[in-house]
Amino acid sequence: MSKINDIEPSPSESNRTRIDDHPMLAGLSLILGGAITFFYFAAFSEFNNTGLPWKLTGSLTLVSSALVLVQFATNRSERRLIWEGFAALCLLVGLWLFTGSCWLFYFSFAPIPAWLRWNVIVPGVVGTAHWLRMVWKDYKRDVQNLNLVERLYKFEDDRIVYPGQSSDLLVGELTRRNPFTKLHLWAVPLGPLFGAIALGFAGHFRTSGGPHLIFLIASFFTFPMSQFLLGYGGAKTLYFHIYLPLKMERLTGKRVILAP
Repeated sequence: MSKINDIEPSPSESNRTRIDDHPMLAGLSLILGGAITFFYFAAFSEFNNTGLPWKLTGSLTLVSSALVLVQFATNRSERRLIWEGFAALCLLVGLWLFTGSCWLFYFSFAPIPAWLRWNVIVPGVVGTAHWLRMVWKDYKRDVQNLNLVERLYKFEDDRIVYPGQSSDLLVGELTRRNPFTKLHLWAVPLGPLFGAIALGFAGHFRTSGGPHLIFLIASFFTFPMSQFLLGYGGAKTLYFHIYLPLKMERLTGKRVILAP
């Protein structure tokens, strides 16, 4: 009688990649996006000014989940890394909506004074762009200084292979910035909080109604969370799963394939 430890995985199990998990992850993304869509529906109904937030989140959730499933159906056997990277970005949509979008949707659509709206949105968007630029430059520097192309990708005669588990582990060990300790990233949610207190004395919240305080507290945490997800979920995937593979495919004429 064979021992359990002696049982070898079947060929299908040994060739399994994260693409095989995409239907399950698409379902999870659908749940997260659906939850935040329901929250925005209830919250902005209290404001009684627009239904656009929940319609946007619902549409983004449905479209991104559907694109993941299309990628699964068309790329499961071919396993091209760039299409897996595109699907990974789509999967990030539901997670970002759930954990990082509150500040943007509140200050974009809530009934608040125009000066407060633009004094948050403009520096918030500019700060996000600056953050992503810094993270991108970090990855570019690490690729050059640590010889990451040769360490992450295996060059074969007819293709280039990206071993998913080992290569992602190596990328995950790269030095990362922490948005939760950066004063300039916290300044965006802190500013509106003090502004909201001033508005409270002016009676604005009492006249407009709605869950302003809930959104303000959530914005305090979701802005840095948004930076973290976009930088170390979005930018990382875009750089190592799409940008570099496309660059190598153009230079070598070989396709970059995702391996277990």
